[in-house]
Amino acid sequence: MKKFLFIAFIAIFAACTANAQNVLQIEESWQKTITVPESKDPLIDRLFTAWGKEFPGLYVNAFKQYKETGKAKNIEFGGEKYNFKIDYAPKFGYLEMFADTINTQKYTLIATYWDLNNGNKLFGVTIFAKDSEGALAYYEYSSAKGTLTPRPELVNKTWEINGEEDAKGTFVAFCKESNTIFFIRPDSGMTFELDELLEDFSIEESIATEKYWQRTITVPELSDDITLDFFMAWCDEFPSWYSEAIDKIEETGKAKPIVWDGYKMNIEFLSSSLESLGLIGEYKDFKNHTHKYLLDAATWTLKNGNPLFGVSISEGIFADMIAFYEYNASAGTLIPRPDITDKIWNMVGNNKHKTLINFYMGPDKIEYFDHDSQEWKNIPWNTNEY
Repeated sequence: MKKFLFIAFIAIFAACTANAQNVLQIEESWQKTITVPESKDPLIDRLFTAWGKEFPGLYVNAFKQYKETGKAKNIEFGGEKYNFKIDYAPKFGYLEMFADTINTQKYTLIATYWDLNNGNKLFGVTIFAKDSEGALAYYEYSSAKGTLTPRPELVNKTWEINGEEDAKGTFVAFCKESNTIFFIRPDSGMTFELDELLEDFSIEESIATEKYWQRTITVPELSDDITLDFFMAWCDEFPSWYSEAIDKIEETGKAKPIVWDGYKMNIEFLSSSLESLGLIGEYKDFKNHTHKYLLDAATWTLKNGNPLFGVSISEGIFADMIAFYEYNASAGTLIPRPDITDKIWNMVGNNKHKTLINFYMGPDKIEYFDHDSQEWKNIPWNTNEY
């Protein structure tokens, strides 16, 4: 597959020559094992900085200035000056750098990582320009070895899924807060989401999309509103926009905007009862794209009498996560129930890890959005079975 770029775009890439290269040659040049030094910096900083030291260039210079000054302006490279807008979200392990030049060319780099079942991380870097093909690399990060090891078979798998006939003008983007990879075709302006792409990577191991949430959580004390109590304890373990939102609601009694990752996020508090609550968070990024998140939390009663607490987070009509926990009163802890999570996904069927799961409307009702029929459907739900 030959994917040629303009010389001006090629100059953006690390360790490139003045001659035009195709993207396959660039991707091949990135297939080096990289040492990642220990430091107290966020992991995304360490991985990207180590990668950039091996492949120095425009983006590395811009990120360095951004970390030192909070801005990335007038970065000189190849006779051009670039101003960057940067979406830096270390809590999500995500870095997006969007560059403008004086000749209106626009370039983007995205770097992120995912958890692997073997305890390592999968680190991805993608670079692309408007109306041009993009280059892509994956590495497996081992904290024990302190190395990034190339995974070229995953790059090949990505392009194979896209298909030779559709390759022209195609580049790859990663999505913050989810295990999603997109193919974007600039000529049509369409975005294609790949179902379970990361699960297709299970040549040696699969992406643990739910493993992150499987932690035992201590609940300090219970009030009459046990769902809120469980949710507050869960937020302490997994802080994000929703934890800041609920803290502000607790302090002021109202849903007020918060600042999250540099963006103003509007918050809507849907409900609060002994059984359920809901939050909506919405913001626009620097590209004026709207991001809308829905969080549902609910509590049911198991046949042994213990409370079962569940959380669902989605962006639009696509799920980011669901997780269930059984409350042990004697220990004062929420204990993960991945078996129930798996059962819910199995009920959804082909929409697994993709569709919106909704249970904020009430403790006895769980729905999912079926993308094939474009309709809401009920999930059979009887906690006496567990």
